[in-house]
Amino acid sequence: MKYIHYTGRPTLTVHGFGDVVIEYADVLGASGQIDTVDVLTFVEDGQAAVETLLIGPGGQIAISSASEDEDEFEDDRESPSAPQ
Repeated sequence: MKYIHYTGRPTLTVHGFGDVVIEYADVLGASGQIDTVDVLTFVEDGQAAVETLLIGPGGQIAISSASEDEDEFEDDRESPSAPQ
């Protein structure tokens, strides 16, 4: 599990989503474009939800690893691919 840190707050998501979002943000920043990304997230009780992020140049986004306790929610599906 990883946290996406965006707009001053952490969002818990699976490893693949966090990695892809940060890579896509880098591509958008380099090309001067913006886009929205729907991210699979988990709320405090472990329920899945979807959050939409607006990413692009000038946005500050980071990822960090979650604690081992939070890894219990890890989704076993394939990691998503970055948009082309």
